[in-house]
Amino acid sequence: MTNQIQKLLTVAAAAFLTTGVHGAILYNNSTIDTGNSLSFINGKTIGSEINLGSGVTSALVTNFSFEIYSTLATFAGPNVQIEAYLYANNGSLFNGYASPGTTLYDSGLLALQTPLQSQGLDAVTLNFNLSSTPVSVGSDFTLAVVVTGLAGGDTVGMELFDPASVGQNYGDYWLNSGGGWALLTNSVPTDFGAQFSGTPTPEPSTLCLAGVGAILLTGLMWKRRRQDALKRH
Repeated sequence: MTNQIQKLLTVAAAAFLTTGVHGAILYNNSTIDTGNSLSFINGKTIGSEINLGSGVTSALVTNFSFEIYSTLATFAGPNVQIEAYLYANNGSLFNGYASPGTTLYDSGLLALQTPLQSQGLDAVTLNFNLSSTPVSVGSDFTLAVVVTGLAGGDTVGMELFDPASVGQNYGDYWLNSGGGWALLTNSVPTDFGAQFSGTPTPEPSTLCLAGVGAILLTGLMWKRRRQDALKRH
C-alpha cells in the first residue's frame, strides 16, 4: 500500500507543479511599439480598457507598469504630477459600452521630476508594486492616467503598443475631461504600453490541491476495494 500511495503522491505533485501560476503575467502589451503616442492634456484622464483573456474571469493584481514619454530632456519642475487608477467597467453606458465606474485602485499623486536625462523622444516605465495589498479585478477593467501641472513646452504622454501578446485590447480609449467618460478612437490603435501580473482567482494551484485530494481519495478507495476483494477469496 505504501508504494501505491507514493505513486499517487508523485502524480499529484506533478499535477500541482504544472498548473501553479502564482505571479503569472495576466496582461502584456509592452512588446510591439507602434511608434505612436497619446499626449496628456492638463487634468484630463485617459484610459485604456483591458481584457485579461485566456479564460481568466478575475484576478488579484500584484504589480503593473506602463510607459510614458516626454519630448523634453527632463520633465518640468516639481509641479508636474501623475496619478494612475484602475477602474471596473461598471459605469454608465456610452454608445452601448459600460464606462469606467468603481475605483479599484488609486496611486495618489506622484511627482514626475527629471526621470529622463537625454534629449529627444524618451520613454520611462512607471512600476506599481501592489504585492502587499493586491487589487482584485475582473476580466475586463480600465487603466486610467491623469497628468497635472504641465506648463509651457511640457509634453508628457503614453507610449502606444499593439497588439497585446497576453490578453486583449480594443484600439480605442476612454477620455474624461471632468464631465464624464467618452469613448474615442484615433487613426491608430491607442493601447497603452502596459503589463499586469498577479494571480488568477480562484488560484489554479488551489483548484489543483482539491484535485490532489480527489486523486488520493480515489486511489485509496480503489486500494481498499482491492484488499476487500482479496479477503473474500
